[in-house]
Amino acid sequence: MKYIVYTNSPKQLVSRLKELIDDETIKTFHTIAGKKGRSAYVHSPEEWHNIVVEKKIYRDAVAFYVTHRENAQHQTEEQFAHVMGQFMEILLANLTNYYEYIHVKK
Repeated sequence: MKYIVYTNSPKQLVSRLKELIDDETIKTFHTIAGKKGRSAYVHSPEEWHNIVVEKKIYRDAVAFYVTHRENAQHQTEEQFAHVMGQFMEILLANLTNYYEYIHVKK
């Protein structure tokens, strides 16, 4: 599951997301070290920590996608969907000024 967030300023969107998480305006996710040293996000209740929201920054978009931590047991599509739904809420409630539209891919 992937969200492609189209924006004129992808780095600003990611920076603002980091600020909101770091200053605890957003309390339901926190930042961790993801793959290849990039920051990633996990849903705060500990039961969801095996599911990670990774990101990839492009010239005109940011792709957010779910994966699981290394050595974690397999997660279900329903669990991935729950975390991505929570993450979508952050985008819609806090970052609407930073993007044009969001494309959802399975």
